[in-house]
Order: sequence, then C-alpha cells, then structure tokens
Amino acid sequence: ASMVLEKQLDLISNRSILWTDYGLRSLAKT
Repeated sequence: ASMVLEKQLDLISNRSILWTDYGLRSLAKT
C-alpha cells in the first residue's frame, strides 16, 4: 500500500509541475 501511495505522490508532484504558465495555457486551450 505504501508503494501505491508513493506512486500517487509522484503523480501529484508531476501534476503540480503542470500548474505553471505553460500548463495553464495548455489547459485554457481545451
């Protein structure tokens, strides 16, 4: 279970990288 949590945290941290100017712009397109 801890391994799953670690993967989830990795995904969250990776997603937070998307919340940059570039990420927000790509989101605004859709």
